[in-house]
Amino acid sequence: MYDIPEIRPAVEKLWNAVARRLREAGLTDVPLTLSRGLTPHESWRHPELILGQSCGYPALHEHRDNLRIVATPIYDAPGCETDTHCSFILVSADSPRSELVDLRGARFALNSWDSNTGMNLPRFALAPLAKGGRFLGEILETG
Repeated sequence: MYDIPEIRPAVEKLWNAVARRLREAGLTDVPLTLSRGLTPHESWRHPELILGQSCGYPALHEHRDNLRIVATPIYDAPGCETDTHCSFILVSADSPRSELVDLRGARFALNSWDSNTGMNLPRFALAPLAKGGRFLGEILETG
């Protein structure tokens, strides 16, 4: 789920370290490389899944019967210093919008409707600003 090209080297480095530790612990059939041919949801239900990364929301809802949370990553990035969730709402660098209230009626892109950081946390931040149940304009799912 978090295997975008910009961070792929870090994902590979993490997998190599985890795979080495799994082999040292006696696990067999640990793949040398990551599989990238499946969607995240397909991989989370795959019978040969050893380790995956998921947003907490689908892990605790849609996949609660087939996944078990064993770790929470802490990223080396601003705003990600702890194991708590955070979400960044971004606008174009040349946008005059600087406050959440300025986003009224704006187009909003989210990565997935079942994402805690992509949908639930922004909804929590924006809901108090809604009038008549609406705040944003068009909402796009980016995948």
